[in-house]
Amino acid sequence: MGGFFYADKRAISDFENTRIKTRKQFEYSGFDKPIELDTDSYVIDYYPKIDCLASNYVTFGDGNFIFAVGTFIYREHIGADALRLFYHQTDYLGELRGSRGHFLIVLRKAGQTLLFKDPIGSYELFLTRDGSSITTSFLAATAASGHCTINAQET
Repeated sequence: MGGFFYADKRAISDFENTRIKTRKQFEYSGFDKPIELDTDSYVIDYYPKIDCLASNYVTFGDGNFIFAVGTFIYREHIGADALRLFYHQTDYLGELRGSRGHFLIVLRKAGQTLLFKDPIGSYELFLTRDGSSITTSFLAATAASGHCTINAQET
């Protein structure tokens, strides 16, 4: 399936230690080293699918990129081809209605970073309580937060 971990560099006091912990969680889950996407304010570790040669990641220069976690099918294309087509659209939410699959997309274009879920929102995403980290891995989220509590309402 792949995965990612987003960390707000300004909001995490011990950023390097958090990164070490979350990378270990992905490594324990069988992922290789991540593709690191570094901006002034955040870092994303993107983990391609395990044992899959297909590319779900495209860069466009000037710090712009798009990647998918899961399977993104768009205009009869999949993988990098589908992501390239999607990146060049202007109405992302409208275009998502015509997509298929079980996925999350992270897109950075013209200094703006956007996150999209598949049309039925079936791909899980975890946030730390303070909002400084976002990830597809529950274990990485718990490693980044440093502690976990049970939400009585959700239980």
